[in-house]
Amino acid sequence: TISDIPNNLNTIPREERESVIISKMPSASIVYSDIAFDVSDFSVEDLEYVSLLSRVMLMTDVGKMDYSSFLSSMRFVTGAFSSILDIGSDCNGEEKDSLIFRFKSLSEHFDEALDLLLKLVKEGNFSSPDRVKAALRDIESDYEASVVRQAHSFALGSASRSLTSSLYTTERTEGLMFWYRVGEMLKDGEFEKTCKRLPLIAEKTFTKERIIYHMTLDDKGSEEKIKSVESFISKLNKGEKRGKSTKVVPVDAKKNLGYSFSSPVTYSALAGKAPDEESKATSCMRMLLSMVSQNSLWSLIREKGGAYGAGSGVDINEDIWYFYTYRDPRLEKSISDFSSAVEIEEITDEKLEDAKLKILSRDTRPMGPQSKGLLDLRRYIYNISDELRRTLKESQLVLTKEEVESIKGTMLKAMEGGSITVLAGRKALENSGLSLEIKALPFAVHS
Repeated sequence: TISDIPNNLNTIPREERESVIISKMPSASIVYSDIAFDVSDFSVEDLEYVSLLSRVMLMTDVGKMDYSSFLSSMRFVTGAFSSILDIGSDCNGEEKDSLIFRFKSLSEHFDEALDLLLKLVKEGNFSSPDRVKAALRDIESDYEASVVRQAHSFALGSASRSLTSSLYTTERTEGLMFWYRVGEMLKDGEFEKTCKRLPLIAEKTFTKERIIYHMTLDDKGSEEKIKSVESFISKLNKGEKRGKSTKVVPVDAKKNLGYSFSSPVTYSALAGKAPDEESKATSCMRMLLSMVSQNSLWSLIREKGGAYGAGSGVDINEDIWYFYTYRDPRLEKSISDFSSAVEIEEITDEKLEDAKLKILSRDTRPMGPQSKGLLDLRRYIYNISDELRRTLKESQLVLTKEEVESIKGTMLKAMEGGSITVLAGRKALENSGLSLEIKALPFAVHS
């Protein structure tokens, strides 16, 4: 029941020292590193190269070491070494873009791991045609392998791309739009330009002005490790002062799209803008769509329509609402069922408590130090304070079924102007009756 949820927040200890953030907790003598380079002031075009750079860095020659020798050395002193381009909106609606490296190392190998990372960012051969081409081919293969398995996620990313600048940037750097861009980067002329551009992007990115180093570790011996990190940062190149994001969503970004590929089923998404995260309207929408997802939407689309799955919800970080279907034999009817599900959902005290439990219990799930480290870094980057988290939690707890019921009209009206993206076979798209701009997915067999 609601009374079982602890009143206290699940907080993470944090100590800040200029560009170093420390979370001290029992970690079994393992140091967890989450290292962010702030690239928020980069253009969307530059961030496409940053996205590629995050892959090239894991498979490049470094100094006099070939890539396999370097990776062997890195794996010997670290675990789970990876890099990602992390994009989102902070609590003021400002886009934040970060290239994040993650690794863990035993305490005795930590300094050696830092030396190798420094060597990578300063001596990595990011212009090698062989390695750049291998990275691009890898990205192509990843898209081809995941498009069916995660087609609903691709559809949702595309449908929401016009709602915030960060969602548009995400679509350009890791969504379907980037898939097309990778193909362009491999073409003659463009490929040579890409090889020349990557080292310039790396040089601009890996500077002491842009870094935020988050470390999660045991209290014992932590001062020595902190000094090692401060020394690492001091050895980075000096660069330009980082600025704020000035990116905006292009006026032509909002359109209903259909992506064709060989598939007997469809994957649809509908998304739109919600009020800001702290408003009661968004809290009510979040609770309503949680109930809809578990009840009426499942009944209409899964049980009656025959789809493998469907869902709806609110992303409070981006202030958007969304609906999606997964492996769905229908198309237009399922999209109309999104509205029907909202209309017929019966709001009861029991359902409301279940929805509150589902949303609020996320804060109580257990996490290890590695997960806490990345979570705390993201809270820092996106200005998510414990005070804001407490406010959001309390606003959810006090909602009544009458308040949730009252948001239905607002929700239904908002859905009329939502953006749609569908992934399906070409015939299904052409016969859907929807006004869709249809494009064939690259590198696939189309029907």
